Amino acid sequence: MIVGSSILCYVAVSEVGGFSGLHNSLKDIDPGMVNLFPADLTFGVTLWIGAFFLGGLGVAGQPQVVSRVMTLKDDKDRKEAAIWFFVWQTPFIALMFIIGLACRAIFLDLDASQAQDGLPLLAMEVLNPFLAGVILASIFAATMSTADSQVLACTAAITDDVRPEWSTDHKTTKTVTLVVAIFATAIALGGQQFPGFGDSVFALVVLAVYGLGGIFVPLLLIRMMGYEPDTEHTVWMMTAALSAVIVWSVSGYGDDIFPSIPAMSAAFATHFILCWRRTESDQNPLGRYSLPTQQTAAVGAVVILVLFGALETTYVMMAPESSEATGDRPYQLTYTVSEWTQSETLNLNDGETQTFQVTIDNTTTAVLSAVLTIAYTDTGETVTAACDDIVTSPDYSGLAGPFSESDDAERSTNACGSITEVGSITPNAALSEYATGPGDYTLNGTEDELVSVLTMLGKSPEMVGNLNMDVSLNANNGNFLGGDSTESVEVTLTLLIFQPSGMTPTG
Repeated sequence: MIVGSSILCYVAVSEVGGFSGLHNSLKDIDPGMVNLFPADLTFGVTLWIGAFFLGGLGVAGQPQVVSRVMTLKDDKDRKEAAIWFFVWQTPFIALMFIIGLACRAIFLDLDASQAQDGLPLLAMEVLNPFLAGVILASIFAATMSTADSQVLACTAAITDDVRPEWSTDHKTTKTVTLVVAIFATAIALGGQQFPGFGDSVFALVVLAVYGLGGIFVPLLLIRMMGYEPDTEHTVWMMTAALSAVIVWSVSGYGDDIFPSIPAMSAAFATHFILCWRRTESDQNPLGRYSLPTQQTAAVGAVVILVLFGALETTYVMMAPESSEATGDRPYQLTYTVSEWTQSETLNLNDGETQTFQVTIDNTTTAVLSAVLTIAYTDTGETVTAACDDIVTSPDYSGLAGPFSESDDAERSTNACGSITEVGSITPNAALSEYATGPGDYTLNGTEDELVSVLTMLGKSPEMVGNLNMDVSLNANNGNFLGGDSTESVEVTLTLLIFQPSGMTPTG
């Protein structure tokens, strides 16, 4: 991953003209992106900064990481492992940060909900196929390694802690592993049905990372202080943390403050309340450490308030104006509308029906219109000059839809020697505002307006699926006296598709 990330980072930065070009591109997109602080922080800069530290602590809540540390022999090995961790992790995070900025500069239509697509898209865009394949393979390898470790960690928790007698039964252990894997898959698939979590894999991963961090890190910290919570105390803290992550994420505040802040705050608040009100819990929440005196607490509060005031004052002085980061800068969007066709020649016998089928995948850009046509030449008749009848029956039920307009009526035509339209679709009538036919187009507007248009032009969800049309022949002179009983019919699907070129600042 380090080697692949280094190559990708170098190529991506070169693609945007080096670091100065990257800075200028980001500034053109949004001046706030090159400022140390974002504009209009809902909860202030102090919590925003604190969330980064608590978010980093969240790694201690990931079983696949903690289990590796727990298997080390002594403190010497643990210190050595920590050094190696930061030696590799620090440059990796820096590389990924730069790659993310390059993605933002290169893919102007990539919004926050598509963040998970940035790395593979960049690899395929700027690298040759071999190196792009290496990057994609490393992504999947890292993903599978993490998933495998998580499943095994869950299995170990069940077989070693919940039911220790199962740990010596190899068959039972394998069964538990299989059940855990099925359960995890069900969560991943089921999570897609919930707004806010089903929008992307990234959203589910964020929920898992912050959920685990909020659940385990506060427990680890109080255990390190010598406090030993019982089962009920522990469950209450874990439930509070997970609930806070879910509520915070669903409410949309996760865009302002990482959910690690409310999660850990909820867990610690629950811990202090239980110590105060619950008889079975130890009354000293700090374990082996005594509670601070009133004077010490007052001094600590003053220090925190001074730090808070300094940070907030700095933010007020250095943060960009909201008007600079609203996406109101003028841009020009360029795009082309061109024809995409797929044809097939059907050799029909009298009375025979064949099916013309086209599969349209989700990589297709926006479709302005779709038209089905047929063409054939009847040259085999000897007794009459009349053309054979061709019957067509389009079927759009295999496409995702819905459509603004569609024509799937059954038709019978004998117009040989010409091209006949036998079906049509207008997927989204709103697209007619941006084009009327094939050609090159430009559109001026603000960044936010054009990004919205660019997103719409970049996909055609209505047309994804299979388009079918049955074609039949009724020959008018298919007999032994002379004439033919077959026809070769060319069926064509023509799509007018948008091909966005990109956005450039105009002012």
